[in-house]
Amino acid sequence: MLRIAAISAFAVLACGLSPPTAEAQIRIDITQGVPDPVPIAIVPFKGKESRSTEYGRDVASVITADLGGSGLFRPLDEKAFLSRPARIDVQPRFPNWRGIGAQ
Repeated sequence: MLRIAAISAFAVLACGLSPPTAEAQIRIDITQGVPDPVPIAIVPFKGKESRSTEYGRDVASVITADLGGSGLFRPLDEKAFLSRPARIDVQPRFPNWRGIGAQ
């Protein structure tokens, strides 16, 4: 009986001496969002074969969906493009892209 009382007293004492649990509070203040998504032009590159052209269009479609879905970018409609690079190794005419607001 004395042994049970000693164990009970030790348990109560151990619970009383244990450090308090820490509770963290996270506070997030959202004061502003992205004011304007960055307008970008994503060009589907063409290849020598129709299959390469199809791959270029598929890649451009995935990039457009990913960047547009992020909310940080606004892909421009292809109809607005003033020029299109004929080959991947040709430098774009940057004034043409600035003219439609692409960055």
